[in-house]
Amino acid sequence: MLLISPPFGNWIGSKHARRVLGSFTWTRRRGLLLHTMRSLRPIPGGWINQIGLRNPGLQSCKFNRRFIYSLVGLHDGDWECMLHHCPPGLTIEVNLGCPNVHPYGIPPPILRCYAESFTVIAKLSPTAEVDEVAAMCVEAGVQYLHLSNTIPTERGGISGRPLFDINLPIVERLADRYPGMIIAGGGIYNASTLHRYRAAGATHYSLGTVWMTPWRVPGIIHSVADLAY
Repeated sequence: MLLISPPFGNWIGSKHARRVLGSFTWTRRRGLLLHTMRSLRPIPGGWINQIGLRNPGLQSCKFNRRFIYSLVGLHDGDWECMLHHCPPGLTIEVNLGCPNVHPYGIPPPILRCYAESFTVIAKLSPTAEVDEVAAMCVEAGVQYLHLSNTIPTERGGISGRPLFDINLPIVERLADRYPGMIIAGGGIYNASTLHRYRAAGATHYSLGTVWMTPWRVPGIIHSVADLAY
């Protein structure tokens, strides 16, 4: 499985990958253009941003099972509202770690309800708590662990090569515990990087900031296609 991660999945499609739309909060968060222009900056080997989940809100969605919907519950009751708003049978990404907003999580009983109604991907942060959060997600019944979200810093979330360097040992460790469940994403700018994630145990992959340099994408897609044979 190959995914196009938010925010790129909102705008870019490929017959070789599934689009992940979002990440959606329950209510609208304004200022996407402003925060993108203000905070998105290149750094050596990657990008940094403080966009902070700006989106039109889940209530604006017209659902289609071809897409994956990435959700974030920021306030009390949000996870429950989104659970009951989404039609059964969707694939849902439960985003459990965006560094540009206050800390948040999901109560395990609510996550179990999601796993009973949807195919669930848990997107985790590359922090010291990742093993504990992954274990909770697997116990709740999620089907996939997406490793990982951006690196949290005081200046914003870092993606790209710096994330790959931190992410690779996490992928290797968790893939050993949960084989077949790992979606690796972070710094996949070429086929070589993807193959290193595969060697670490990942079986699915997510493309994000590589779409800022789209001429690199065909080689990665061809590499994923070769893995199927």
